[in-house]
Amino acid sequence: MNALFTKSRSSAGSRTLVDMLRDDGIEIGRFKVSRLMNELGLICKQPGPNACKHALYTRRIVGWPMSARPDADLAVKALDMAFESRGKPQNVLFHSDQGSQYGSRKYRQRLWRYRMTQSMSRRGNCWDNAPMERLFRSLKSEWLPRLGYRGLSEAMRDVSYYLMDYYNWQRPHQFNDGCPPAKAEYLSKPVSGIS
Repeated sequence: MNALFTKSRSSAGSRTLVDMLRDDGIEIGRFKVSRLMNELGLICKQPGPNACKHALYTRRIVGWPMSARPDADLAVKALDMAFESRGKPQNVLFHSDQGSQYGSRKYRQRLWRYRMTQSMSRRGNCWDNAPMERLFRSLKSEWLPRLGYRGLSEAMRDVSYYLMDYYNWQRPHQFNDGCPPAKAEYLSKPVSGIS
């Protein structure tokens, strides 16, 4: 919980705290949480709500390599990781922005090998990729140290923990009614028939 609070303010963090308290059986409203946080000197680090109301599935992270360069090799590694972690699915639509790495020959060949259909955001329309942008905003505002990391291996270890453990399995998401993405996905499987 310490990672969620610092020297800025918004109601989105209060909502998340309210959800966590309610999960523990403590009934409390967001205005009281806001007042108590002010009294204790706790200020939410969460930015305000996003205008975009459309979203994709449960927002679980399935692939995330790290590199010093955002090139085609990095994009291919992310795709490989996602493909393997999802059990090599068939007939999948893969959506991305219009970055050159996603239009590269190497990347398109990998999509063809995996029998995936490529979809790209419309030019200049940031709302198509809003859930991904929201993830990066959360990572930067909630987790990354102000002064950065000492090296790439430390960054990889810490970001891996945030994405694959904290973000996927612990962090409450308003989009999932307060449930973390991996748990929301697990709960939706019996209803949706997703395997």
